[in-house]
Amino acid sequence: MIFSCDKATLLNGINIASKALPSKSINPIYEGILFNARNSDIILTTTDSSLTIQTKIAADIEEEGQVVINGKFFSEVIRKMPDGMIKIKGDFTNGIEVSGNFSKINISALDPSEYPALPVIDRDNFITIGQGDLKKMINQTIFATATDESRPILTGCLFDIDKENITVVALDGCRLSLRNSYLQDITEPIKAIIPARALSEIIKIISDSDDLARIYIQKSFCMVEIEETKIMTRLIEGEFVKYRPIIPTNMTNSVIVNRIELLEAIDRAWLIVRENVRNNYILFKFNEDKLIITSRSDTGNAYEEVNIQGTASPIEIGVNPRYFVECLKNIEDEFIKFSYTTPTSPTVTTPVDGEKYLYLILPVRL
Repeated sequence: MIFSCDKATLLNGINIASKALPSKSINPIYEGILFNARNSDIILTTTDSSLTIQTKIAADIEEEGQVVINGKFFSEVIRKMPDGMIKIKGDFTNGIEVSGNFSKINISALDPSEYPALPVIDRDNFITIGQGDLKKMINQTIFATATDESRPILTGCLFDIDKENITVVALDGCRLSLRNSYLQDITEPIKAIIPARALSEIIKIISDSDDLARIYIQKSFCMVEIEETKIMTRLIEGEFVKYRPIIPTNMTNSVIVNRIELLEAIDRAWLIVRENVRNNYILFKFNEDKLIITSRSDTGNAYEEVNIQGTASPIEIGVNPRYFVECLKNIEDEFIKFSYTTPTSPTVTTPVDGEKYLYLILPVRL
């Protein structure tokens, strides 16, 4: 294998592919990047058996071939090479020579025939969505996935696709996040639970543009294709929680509030209880035209007032401030609708108009 490539282009490809490298592996082959030089491209592939990333970069190919190189070490080598064109030649038997300008480094390589087989994806059926829309949908839900592996089904986001709508849902037992968007040309309903780890890598790769991403959902695997990059992940098996019955249909109180004002007030009140292990909640107290937010601990106490619009019954609700901060930070609207019924029932945050998103948070029992 012999090819030449601009350092910046090569490093960008390595950075994308490296997102699927495991932090540690019993088998060294999983810590490597598979380089496949053919035609006028280099295809870089990484996998940890659950998540696979494959990306393509342009290069000047003198001799086609394949080789596996330790990803983290090779990334450091390329990063420290001089700027400009870099030439790479060799094979897994004799090792790889990396040269550029007057620098030359020789490193060992692994046999590409030992690299694990990639998932087979049926490319006939897919949905398309703007990269920016997909990125927002993931960002606005993923924070509510569970981190406790005792309930694996909750460690991913449900993609619920039906008719002309895609709904992404995440919940962890204390809160639920839901985001809707419009889709075209849906031939049949699809439900798939995509692991949060794969989604977190996807949002690092996709852009904020209207350029389209393709999503292929199979029985056990999902692939997201973005320009020259493919992200493949094993789906989480099992049936997701029936989330629609969880969402209250009749809330007795709904108020409109400025999102930034509410976010900043909660964030300040949170400072007082942030280090508390037990009493790490804050209080919402509603009156006619104001929401009063208070917190108290050995550190001190905080008092905040936020103007509200609408009819608010006097009530006091204990809330987890982190849940609200994560929710409000991922909403773009200037004003939001906040609904509640009793101190022990869920609170619901939605747009003032429409059903683009919904956030349900259970209160803290006082």
